[in-house]
This record gives sequence, structure tokens and C-alpha cells, in this order.
Amino acid sequence: MPASQAHPGRTDANGGHTCRTNCEKWGLEYGEYHYHNGKSSTNSSSASSSSSNNNVGAKANSKKSEKVKVIKPAPIAIGLYVDKEKIALKSSAVLYDGQLMLPLTEMLQILKVSYKVIDGKVFIEGHEGQLGVPVKQGSKRMTKAGEEVLLHTPIIQYEGRVMVPLQLLRMAAEHSFEYKKAEKALYIALS
Repeated sequence: MPASQAHPGRTDANGGHTCRTNCEKWGLEYGEYHYHNGKSSTNSSSASSSSSNNNVGAKANSKKSEKVKVIKPAPIAIGLYVDKEKIALKSSAVLYDGQLMLPLTEMLQILKVSYKVIDGKVFIEGHEGQLGVPVKQGSKRMTKAGEEVLLHTPIIQYEGRVMVPLQLLRMAAEHSFEYKKAEKALYIALS
């Protein structure tokens, strides 16, 4: 039986979760789904429940178990146009799980949206009320006007920058955003 180690993190109904922090420390890859109740890691979404044992954090070494695809951010050169004027991003945009991710604070400055950072959260004066955005890797939960909102794509860290999906920027600014994937261009109309 493989050696096991316990590590922090909540588990889902199947007794597992996706590694989001210090993954290498636990012998896992970033984004790897694994179990804490002795089951092997697979990409099956309908794992059956079994009784818990002491094999916490064990990874399967069996050929029968499939490894979960690890999602890694990939830098992408995009054209950014604000009111038809091309603007160069200082930080690279990335693709993560098929979604365009942009550097949060740099985009807020470009969009001329007020924000402040307090205790690991970015507070944005959005057009629909204040947004509270955690800068924690893998977080999908944020607040809008005091109510919890779930993002479709999690917030990630890339080269020391907090990267967010367009969904969040649309909540922060009352502008028109159009991402043309084929052109690798993002068009923003401020007026």
C-alpha cells in the first residue's frame, strides 16, 4: 500500500478534493483530484461511497485508475483595444481551462475602476455595488453588494499576479467587453 500523508483541505461528498495549494509538498500536481478515504484518484464523477479507513491521501498506482487532467495556465498574447485604441498589457493574459484570464489590478487601472486591497481581498467599487474578491488561488466565491456570487472559472495566481475571468471584470465595470477568440483580441468600449 502506498505511503499516506494528511494535508489540509475540505473534502467533497465522495471524500476527495482538488489540490490547489502546496501540491508538490503532498506528492500531488496542481489541479489533481484525489481522495482522502482510501479510494483511488480517477476522473469519474460518480464514485460510490465506501467506509473510511486510515489510508488518508493515498494515490493509486494502479493501471486501472486514470489520472485527472491537470489544468495549467498557458500564456496567450492578445490584442487589447479600449475604445479602438490598442493598449499593451504589462502582464501576460493566460488561458485557463479554456477561459481568458486577465491580471486583475492592471485591468482595473485600465478600466479606471476604484479598488483597495484589505486583508487578502480586493474591494472594487463596481457599477452594481461593491465587489469583494479573494486573491486566494482557486477561489470561485466572491461577494457583490454583500451577496455571495460564484465565478464560473476560479481566480488563479500566475507569475505573482491575480488573474480573473472576464465574468468578474463585467461585474466591476459597466463597459462593453467582447473577446474574439479567433482574433485573440479583447475589445472594450468605455462609452
